[in-house]
Amino acid sequence: MGSYRLEVHVSPAGSPYGDGSKDYPTRTLDAALAIVRRLRVRTQPVTVWMHGGDYELEHTLELTAADSGITFAAWSGDTGDTGAAPESVRVTGGETISDWHEDSIDGNPVWVAEVSPSAGRTLYVNGERVPRPRLPHDGYLRVASQKGLDVNADLNSTLFSGASAFTFDASASEYAEELGRIKAWPGMEAVIPHFWIEERLPIKHIDAASGEITSDYQTMLCLKDGDGDAMARFYLDGVAEELGKHEHEWLLDRDGQLATDFHPNGYGRSVVLYAPGADDVIDDFTAVIPRVGQLVTITGSAPDAAPASATATAATATAGPDAIAHDIHFDNVAFAYADWSQAPAARPPFQMREDPVLDPDVLYASDPQAASTVPGCIGLTFAEDCTFTGCSVEHVAGYAIRLDRGVRGTLISGCTMRDLGAGALACGGDPNPRDPGFNTCNEISDCTISDGGKVYPHAVAVLMRHGSHNTVAHNEISRFHSSAIACGWRWDYGENHSTFNRIEGNHIHHLGGPKLDWFGAIYTLGVSPGTVVRNNLIHDVRAAQFGGWGILVDPATSGIEFSGNVIHHVSSECLHIKTGLNNIVTGNLLAHGGTGQMSLAVPEDHTAAVVMHNVIVGDGTPAFAGSPGSASVAGINLLSDANMIWDETDGEHAMIAADGTLAKDADGSEHWTRTADQGEAWAAKGNDVHSVVADPQVSFNADGSVTLHDESAWKAQGIAPVFSGTQGPRPIDQR
Repeated sequence: MGSYRLEVHVSPAGSPYGDGSKDYPTRTLDAALAIVRRLRVRTQPVTVWMHGGDYELEHTLELTAADSGITFAAWSGDTGDTGAAPESVRVTGGETISDWHEDSIDGNPVWVAEVSPSAGRTLYVNGERVPRPRLPHDGYLRVASQKGLDVNADLNSTLFSGASAFTFDASASEYAEELGRIKAWPGMEAVIPHFWIEERLPIKHIDAASGEITSDYQTMLCLKDGDGDAMARFYLDGVAEELGKHEHEWLLDRDGQLATDFHPNGYGRSVVLYAPGADDVIDDFTAVIPRVGQLVTITGSAPDAAPASATATAATATAGPDAIAHDIHFDNVAFAYADWSQAPAARPPFQMREDPVLDPDVLYASDPQAASTVPGCIGLTFAEDCTFTGCSVEHVAGYAIRLDRGVRGTLISGCTMRDLGAGALACGGDPNPRDPGFNTCNEISDCTISDGGKVYPHAVAVLMRHGSHNTVAHNEISRFHSSAIACGWRWDYGENHSTFNRIEGNHIHHLGGPKLDWFGAIYTLGVSPGTVVRNNLIHDVRAAQFGGWGILVDPATSGIEFSGNVIHHVSSECLHIKTGLNNIVTGNLLAHGGTGQMSLAVPEDHTAAVVMHNVIVGDGTPAFAGSPGSASVAGINLLSDANMIWDETDGEHAMIAADGTLAKDADGSEHWTRTADQGEAWAAKGNDVHSVVADPQVSFNADGSVTLHDESAWKAQGIAPVFSGTQGPRPIDQR
């Protein structure tokens, strides 16, 4: 008993009466699961063969501990035909809209179609997100005031003083006429990008006369634009009165109350309205709107907990109330179209030091950092040894995959994840390995991850919070607004168990843009012995105003080895340390940082890092950069030596250490300007005594790769050449 595999076939073209055999497949995944749960003998291994087509979900596919040992795989012919390509299968939460009719608003054409009242917040046409009408259409409005906020107070005392209301000056705006006639339609939001997050406030009331906006949500951070004097920028998203003014925009009228030229009292039912473009043809026009927030959940139970779900059959009884879901696999399955009717509020605790002062009953418009509590299209809780290989996830509102408490041994390999509301992976359980919810030994590797942060720009492509022995390797990550990889979740030198994590061989490029500041392509936190960050290729990172580092070593990062990384063309330093202890920086190529190649923001009494055998290349910027005053490079505690230093502008006169500031050019662009040469002070501390100023003979290519033309200078300095051709996804036979 239980020694043979049960195979069940399912096909969108199957029969609702099918028995799950190859010749008589059932039609839905729910039906296939019902067959498995009925026929399976104890822990018998199971394969659910998914034949080609779309599997349309009307609710989340919920898997529990009782479903352990099931593989969902795309059918590739008879099981003996290992050479056949798998059929294209997709699990989708989208509703296809094709029955459109014509209408107009103020003479501007719109097309209208009925949709489910549970439809989500995003519409897709030809696989691309369609924007909602916003005000202003381009650019931003500006917050005028936040009640109770002392704008002159130190930012440390006011940063987390958020608000559920603020004022703006409509009369002074060039959009005064438009602002004077809008009202708070359901789904309308004030979108506020500031500091390192973007907040979405669902608008409860807007009054242009008084210039006040109120919400049932509260912003996480005070309504300033940064640490300067300016108040925050914002725009209004989902403005019904703006629909029809611009092509290719849409609005969901869930209550059917929006007046149109043909229906002045509204449609009286849930409809979607779309402003067509000149290239759209109504007779063959289709769109997709998600109606399911999560497509798949895999949920086990913690010890001494109640069963995870009441939907499981009697098999749950044999598994026990503390069963871990395990060995559930998805192979070559695509997942697409997941969204909620309203963006979920962020609720404490966030496992951060600010938790004690954050009201647990408040609905926050954002997490404090990294969109850390945003759900995933696929969610795992108390699950072990589950895999996703050769899969894809796209067109989702949150993270692609979320590993919540008690998830261990997950493998995500060879997957493609794109068009994401947040990031590709969020992993974070309990902070202590003695807790049952601690996460460990999870891996995401050889994946292509792009175009994220569509709803939560501050989301991280791969977020590893509390957890140990995790691997982020050989992924290509691009086109996110914030960090590509973040590891750690403690901001001081206290006990931390985010240890022995491995971040290596990733190709990270084209991050940032005009929205957010204060981020690095790779971001680390806390005391992290055994963690390595090595052999990553990072280039083309840009922040809106401040930051945009290659690697941001944030508070208390300690015991990490940063080695063999190639980092170039970033808007600030290639490697920036906030505070830290006993880190190793060796064998890296750091080049073309906009404000220098390396810096330490907060001097402490101990050595933050040992910096040796690196190749450091500037272009009119120093190898080691500081700022005037307490952040002067002369006062920082780094131990640096045996490096090769060069400047492509100044050659052998390269600046080794200098303080500087950003100065504005006539066109508004900024460039780094030296205020003091600190080379002598740097050398007086014993730094770079054995370093050399020499041309490393490297060139930087348009695709981000680096060509090493001559190794002799490297070898003479005892530096192993680093190469930029081994990062990113590997061929299947090398994984």
